[in-house]
Amino acid sequence: MTSNSRFRALLLYLNDNNQLPWSSTTITQRILAHFRSLQPHVAELMQQAITQIHLSCDGWTSPHQTIAVLGVIAHFTSKAGIRMNPIIGLRPLEGSHTGSNMAEEIMEILREYGVAEKLGYIMGDNATNNASLVRALAEEQEHGT
Repeated sequence: MTSNSRFRALLLYLNDNNQLPWSSTTITQRILAHFRSLQPHVAELMQQAITQIHLSCDGWTSPHQTIAVLGVIAHFTSKAGIRMNPIIGLRPLEGSHTGSNMAEEIMEILREYGVAEKLGYIMGDNATNNASLVRALAEEQEHGT
């Protein structure tokens, strides 16, 4: 990414402190550190939300089947009346893309944010595993989170 000399020159022109990472690993680490630093604030906003926490989620597999990822975005209204749509999870998905496997990952994310009991609607694409995902989440809610 920043190893391309022209792109790097543009970034250096735009960035007055002239400190750009060369390594994609460094970029990844910085993004993750920033995400983690915001999690407590996002968790507090979600816990104090005046609405349920609705989710958009989708699974993705790389073209060569080397990595599978589950992305989760929360949708809610803050206590200040502001609509919020933070990314709350972008996780490697271990194992198959079954609804129950994805539901486990989603419930873990919701528990980390302290809002598992506030789960509202879920929106996804029309993949067949989404029906079993919703059933598995409903069972989780019935049996307690």
